[in-house]
Amino acid sequence: LRRPTLNDLFWPELGREDLEAERSHSFRIGFKHNESGIKHGFYPQFLAFHHFIRNAIRWLPEGGQFRPRNFDDFQSSGIEGGLNWLGDHWLLGTSAQYAYARNETRGRQIAYEPRLTVLSRIRYEAKRWAATYRIHYQSSVYTLNAADNRLPQTWLHHADFSYTFGRLELQLRLRNLFDLRYQRIAGYPLPG
Repeated sequence: LRRPTLNDLFWPELGREDLEAERSHSFRIGFKHNESGIKHGFYPQFLAFHHFIRNAIRWLPEGGQFRPRNFDDFQSSGIEGGLNWLGDHWLLGTSAQYAYARNETRGRQIAYEPRLTVLSRIRYEAKRWAATYRIHYQSSVYTLNAADNRLPQTWLHHADFSYTFGRLELQLRLRNLFDLRYQRIAGYPLPG
């Protein structure tokens, strides 16, 4: 059970006091190899999941503004998997999630829910210094449950650098290195 938040109910001019609580049933099963205390090797993980949600609360465009509403019942099923490799100073890893989140009434993928998400990274650590390079892929997504209206897939590249001294860590994070112009919600571009 998830009750509507105060924002869902009372956001000035946009909230809805008549929202019903979400109800859901889920299961997850999988395995993960614990990396703690081990210096070298491969570490897999796998997870299968299924969620059924009734009266899901989502903020969706309505008349040019986003408003909360109870969405039709939907199910989300999928798998997550990953494989990491640890070396002396290196970490190489990739993880992926495939999810089919379908609307029970319309029988198709839910708006703004990607079917495939992949994250790959390489990290190097030496004494107090660390550097990480990540690539994040997201498949195309439907907008507003229209089968012919999609946002394109995205490939984002990120870099992180850190230096640790004592109990403090100084970080430099660079996001969207190649200045990709993209949207996660139609009509709302994210900074490149």
